[in-house]
Amino acid sequence: MEGERQLLDNFKNVLQTLSNSTGLKVNYSKSMLVPINIDTQESVSLAQSFGCSVGSLPFTYLGLPLGLTKPKIIDFLPMVSKCEKKALLHLCFSLPGRQIGSYQLHLHSFVHILYVYI
Repeated sequence: MEGERQLLDNFKNVLQTLSNSTGLKVNYSKSMLVPINIDTQESVSLAQSFGCSVGSLPFTYLGLPLGLTKPKIIDFLPMVSKCEKKALLHLCFSLPGRQIGSYQLHLHSFVHILYVYI
């Protein structure tokens, strides 16, 4: 979107209409305006009128890095390792042979999980 106050006001009205029709609330204090090729003073003014903060690139959105360049594989490793840990825990607690109190698993099943998922 171009950095014009009228466009930003129109966008805020659309979000308000969506909020009114769905019952969901927009938390502008958690929102961020990321200026590209806009004067610093203008971006601060636009962010204040929108009720959000001014951010910069690169930043993380939903655990993924966003920037002007293509992310490298190493940028995704924290998310991949978090997914692997969750998958491993899910499989460990859904395997037969576990004991609820001590969380013991059959050694063969655990080694198989490690082989498949690591």
